[in-house]
Amino acid sequence: MKKFLTATLAVAVAAILLIASAGTVNAGEIDPGLENILASKPTGQPISVLVYLSDQANLKQLNQDLTSERATMARRHETVLNDLKVRADRSQPELVQYLRSQGIIGSVKDVRLFWLSNTIELKANRNQIERIASLPTVERVYYNYEIGLVRPESVTDATSITNAVEIGISAIRADEVWGLGITGAGVKVANIDTGVDGDHPALASRWAGVADSRYANNPEWAFFDPYLGQNDFPYDDDGHGSHTMGTMCGGAPGDQVGVAPRREDAKAKNTA
Repeated sequence: MKKFLTATLAVAVAAILLIASAGTVNAGEIDPGLENILASKPTGQPISVLVYLSDQANLKQLNQDLTSERATMARRHETVLNDLKVRADRSQPELVQYLRSQGIIGSVKDVRLFWLSNTIELKANRNQIERIASLPTVERVYYNYEIGLVRPESVTDATSITNAVEIGISAIRADEVWGLGITGAGVKVANIDTGVDGDHPALASRWAGVADSRYANNPEWAFFDPYLGQNDFPYDDDGHGSHTMGTMCGGAPGDQVGVAPRREDAKAKNTA
């Protein structure tokens, strides 16, 4: 991924995805959401579901044990992965054998195994789903919800939102921090994502390659793409990185788009 450093952020917000073990659920349960969907479908129609097995890792206990022994990151990585794989290896075969036997008559299809969450994805009709949920090795069966892309809405009148405080800015009360004189001026921040559009009007003036005099002769030092090696100028081949950088410091000077959109001494850097 490409990392982009800019010069105007007072606050860097990081989201950390935490994986926690689920609470105990009685074996043989069908999630209420799936129940509603099954009730609306013909009995024989195949439905894509996720079958969570009951043999789940106790990550909270593992964390406590590893913390007590002052385990290194490498030790933690090895221990957790081994625990997850062992559980899947010992608990999935019985259900897999049953699914294969049912697949012969075409009632169970598209079976996929996942060791990380000890889950099995499959398509089956209502009767088979109920049988699977009743097995002692099964914790709960969920509907496999479709994933849809959220398309951005076009804005025809950009002037109507210029200089307006974005709703997210108000929600986290960043504008109140601005009132204390903390705007991110002179602060260098990094973006590790799909890259950043170096020509985007909300970000172009903040890139260290042009905003920091120390990069005057070598602007390419302020952006790094370790995959394709296109390091001469910031680019974004997806759009997500530009979006997240915009959340941090987007907006032409004076615009209230990013968390810290204002700057006096811009310094920026980019690396993927």
